[in-house]
Amino acid sequence: MTEVIDDGVNGYIFKKDSPESLSIALLKALFSEKRVSTELIDSAYRKMIDVYSWNRIGQSLYTDYLKVLPPGSSL
Repeated sequence: MTEVIDDGVNGYIFKKDSPESLSIALLKALFSEKRVSTELIDSAYRKMIDVYSWNRIGQSLYTDYLKVLPPGSSL
């Protein structure tokens, strides 16, 4: 998940199989200031739109296909 989540920016990361680490992440999320929570939510939304939207995925696939096509070919 570290490829998708920037800890404290657009989510919280915790250690696998660590209830203590999960508890700390949940406490951060539950007890952070409203402004911080709103910024985190906005940042997560922007990243999903910028990086993982269908438009962006389509553009990326198109670019990748063009790289592997023989010269002079088109889609």
